[in-house]
Amino acid sequence: FAGGLVFTGAEDGQLHAVDARTGHKRWSFRAGGAVRTRPAIEGGALFFQADDGFLYRLDAASGKEAWRARLVEKPVERLPFDNPKSRYDRFGSDVTVAAGRLYVGTHDGHVLALDPATGARVWDFAAGDSVLAAPSVDSGRVYAGSYDKHVYALDAATGRLLWKCFTQGAVVSTPAVAGDVVVVGNRCYDLLGLDTRTGE
Repeated sequence: FAGGLVFTGAEDGQLHAVDARTGHKRWSFRAGGAVRTRPAIEGGALFFQADDGFLYRLDAASGKEAWRARLVEKPVERLPFDNPKSRYDRFGSDVTVAAGRLYVGTHDGHVLALDPATGARVWDFAAGDSVLAAPSVDSGRVYAGSYDKHVYALDAATGRLLWKCFTQGAVVSTPAVAGDVVVVGNRCYDLLGLDTRTGE
């Protein structure tokens, strides 16, 4: 929600802007794949990624596309929940906007920093598996969980690995930072508090 509008994506690839007071549609934009992420709004710009492998920047007021940047080489394929090989990966990473950059996780296991003006990559960090939730950014560090059961702390300016912590289970939600503690949950039903400086 921003500027009196509610923004929501759909499995048919459309992103809708709806007037929050009346429910009337202001505009719709069709991406090339399902929209399974929550749009991020910053300074009148709207950012989201879709399952076609692209990150989009739209004008939040009109829905006009400013640019699109390829995040992954192939469209994202998600198996239905009744498939024995399903990873229950029904959501993708939202975009986190911080300190003049965009930070986003990808289905193929990367954490990316991009220029919001152009979509150009600033840095690219490869985790061991899918990064299915938005990274957190705090005090010059980026924290991201991965399906590879690790939490990563990266330098926000360079993408350099500061530490990683093995949690025993896939981490598919956004880490929460509270003071000097990073709080994360995993699919082993554990809740962990990690030291922001060391990952212990």
